[in-house]
Amino acid sequence: MAEPVYKKILLKVSGESMCLPESSGVDSQAVNELVDEIAPLVELGVQITMVVGGGNLIRGRQLMEDPNIRRTTADQMG
Repeated sequence: MAEPVYKKILLKVSGESMCLPESSGVDSQAVNELVDEIAPLVELGVQITMVVGGGNLIRGRQLMEDPNIRRTTADQMG
């Protein structure tokens, strides 16, 4: 197999990709599918830093219902 072009990568993954459609939380099947996609890179020796969004845990629009949280703050937290 060819030598990878990059030895280190930063991978940003949407939190929503880790849950079922129209749902929240973490779905083990979705996580396993992500692992299956990333594993071949690790096997090649690529170092991966991963940033996972939080859209699967909380959405800004949910926080906007709280009168003590401004919209911009809610969006940033979500």
